[in-house]
Amino acid sequence: MNPNFGIFLGILIFLLMIVLVAESLGLLFGASFQILGQAWVAGNVILLGLLLAGGYFIENIPYWLIVWTKWLSFYKYGYDACLRLQFMGEHFYECVNGAYIDVCKNNLNGTFIGDDALKYFKPDLSIGLNFLVLFGMLIVFRFLAYIALRFRKNRDGRT
Repeated sequence: MNPNFGIFLGILIFLLMIVLVAESLGLLFGASFQILGQAWVAGNVILLGLLLAGGYFIENIPYWLIVWTKWLSFYKYGYDACLRLQFMGEHFYECVNGAYIDVCKNNLNGTFIGDDALKYFKPDLSIGLNFLVLFGMLIVFRFLAYIALRFRKNRDGRT
């Protein structure tokens, strides 16, 4: 791991942004559905689908599906930003398993730099753009939750 404290704080900020966006999506589901069970099921299905499309667990998604679904997942933006933060700079990493990084395939006791790892992981956007997309999602989901509450016809139990 990169021992830089600034990088640690940057990764922490992105993890908190992921939590805030997920919370905003939960607020949207809670405000949109009349029955708690429906909101619970819809939230679980959507969040697990976004998690799978974000690239944590599945790399071999069919091309026709990954072309557009990965851009909907807020997990992807946090993951890409954390990868860029972790492997930025000229920090050297030790080769442990030569199956992934090209430099390590023939030299298991060698080292590689962060750019070699970024070539393998292929993050799409820069750190700043990832933050802006996450912040935009946070604002949009909260605004949609407000709209869902504002124009709700049935106001039983609310003051």
